Amino acid sequence: MNVQSCPWPAAVALALAVTLSGCTIGEPASGDTPSKAERKKDRKKKAVAKRQKAPAKATKKAPAPKPKPAQKPKPAPRQVWVCSWSPTFDDDWHNDVLCENGIASERPRLREWDDFVERWEIMESAQEYARQRNAG
Repeated sequence: MNVQSCPWPAAVALALAVTLSGCTIGEPASGDTPSKAERKKDRKKKAVAKRQKAPAKATKKAPAPKPKPAQKPKPAPRQVWVCSWSPTFDDDWHNDVLCENGIASERPRLREWDDFVERWEIMESAQEYARQRNAG
């Protein structure tokens, strides 16, 4: 009798090939895990079902945005009168003060009852004049 012998690793490989002959590497057997395309289809179906259920929940209306309060126009900045020493050199010391409010300017005649006016006296009267103008 003529019997051929083969090394045992070749026998194991042959047995393994016979066992796995119904499968190919890289693809799952049918009935195992779903393919990538099937998973994608399932996700789409779930998303559609979720959107169909969502309108029932979305019947609540979102609260209307609150209107912004009407802003009152800001009043124009109040013009403040400021008086400063500004000699005229006309030998009349009663008008040596210039008062301004940023728009208008005046040269008031101060301390007309006084025959001789010093600088500190006229500036004192000028400050009083500016307070009166700013008061009303």
